[in-house]
Amino acid sequence: MRLRRSITLALAAITVLPGPISAQGSSGQPFTVTISAPQGTVKAGEEVRVHVVLTNVSDQALFVKRSLDPAQAEMHYTVQARDKSGKDAKETKYGRAARRHELLVISDAAILLEPGEKLEEDTILSKLVDLTSPGEYEVQLSRPVSEDPKSDIVTSNKITITVTE
Repeated sequence: MRLRRSITLALAAITVLPGPISAQGSSGQPFTVTISAPQGTVKAGEEVRVHVVLTNVSDQALFVKRSLDPAQAEMHYTVQARDKSGKDAKETKYGRAARRHELLVISDAAILLEPGEKLEEDTILSKLVDLTSPGEYEVQLSRPVSEDPKSDIVTSNKITITVTE
């Protein structure tokens, strides 16, 4: 257990090093982000999960930070949800803290993704934004390429979640 913890901490330290990742895929980015929703239509107030798949499309192995809880992708992604008119959905208190990176992250891990490998996580959208009003919400996630504040941002596809009464 102590050895495993030391390895995890050592890997996390590697990902904190600033600087862009040099390996790039055909899109010009080292990875892609694809999202889906197990349920495209939900009742107001129900839990809404978004499944996130990060794929290494580069020709090199990448260290990628992730939360130890596979249902907290929001720790490393920015989640954007807009209603049908294009207005941002109202954030919850937790959602504001996640967007501002103010949440206390008890533990992070870093994994090594070989070319073509995927990291799969979820985020609970209904913890981040208020989905108690019926309507259609367009959802998209983004993630910086590296810890460098000037690094590129990779954005996911957009999905639509329909909330009914």
